Amino acid sequence: MKFKVPKSKLFEALSLVQNIVGSRSALPVLSNVLISAEEGSLVLTTTDIDITMRCRCEADVATPGKVTLPVKKLASIVRELDEGIVSFDVEGNEIAHMRCSSYKSKINGLPAREFPPAPTTREEFEAYKNWARAMAEGYRGCVHYWAIWNEPEGFGFEVVQDYQERVKVYCDLMKEAAQAIREVDRRHLVIVEGNGWGNNYNGFPDPWDGNLVMSFHKYWNPNTEEAIAPFLALREEYRLPIWLGESGENTNEWFSECVALVEKHGIGWAWWPYKKIGNPRCILTVTAPDDFAKVVAYWNGEGERPSREAARRGLVQLVENLKRSKGRFNAEVAQALIPNP
Repeated sequence: MKFKVPKSKLFEALSLVQNIVGSRSALPVLSNVLISAEEGSLVLTTTDIDITMRCRCEADVATPGKVTLPVKKLASIVRELDEGIVSFDVEGNEIAHMRCSSYKSKINGLPAREFPPAPTTREEFEAYKNWARAMAEGYRGCVHYWAIWNEPEGFGFEVVQDYQERVKVYCDLMKEAAQAIREVDRRHLVIVEGNGWGNNYNGFPDPWDGNLVMSFHKYWNPNTEEAIAPFLALREEYRLPIWLGESGENTNEWFSECVALVEKHGIGWAWWPYKKIGNPRCILTVTAPDDFAKVVAYWNGEGERPSREAARRGLVQLVENLKRSKGRFNAEVAQALIPNP
């Protein structure tokens, strides 16, 4: 497993997930972050069993794989690094060799297979089904389709030893959740996704419902027939409609090419994100308040700790800035996605 990632991106992701860790001594892996590397991105996952937190960041992945590393230790090390690129080379014995500029270190990890998988017990299945049923009841009459989940737990890569067993768990849970929704609403579409980034449909069962849609995601790959060929093949194999459930974070030229490609094949699409702080690669750019910028600088180890009052003021103003009326509309992005006739 080998990858490179900007220090700022890695620390941002670690800052988001490091507070959701377990304290159960019987499960040391709960003190670790699961790092999954594939297709230009890292997914960082932590859990205390009751709550799971996941964050994705861009990365240059040379060799895909998964490992768990002590999240608090890793975050403290990364925070003190100089700005630059952090490289990781993980050996088969779960030792991660980390480099950044002149800094070198080794961190002992635990196997990814020890990280808690998706729910597997009947009680957990029933809890998830009850949630799906309650969601359908609560939003009945307000929606046009149901999406069971988005980019499910990153166990969808065949690098794990018990892949076939775990993918069956995923498929069984997805099917039962969809059937729970059908107890409430038999009319609207139910959208399903593959493992990992939503694209791995290996082990997907025969369609159990006549009103399903198969979703896939597309980021940072060529806008070619070959890039979407696997999903076109899925459409033919299962005789189900497909749609591009998530894409974005690229150039406007790439946006235009991507939309033209999928629409050529009768595939609908959704863009992500609709709005983002300080980023022009979306429909609405949110302006970060000065006080919020101070909070972020402190999180990144680049500034002093702001006062409680300043931090609260920054967060409250950020929520205000999230309103559509306060965002900066990026007309060039909208034009790239939906050109004027």
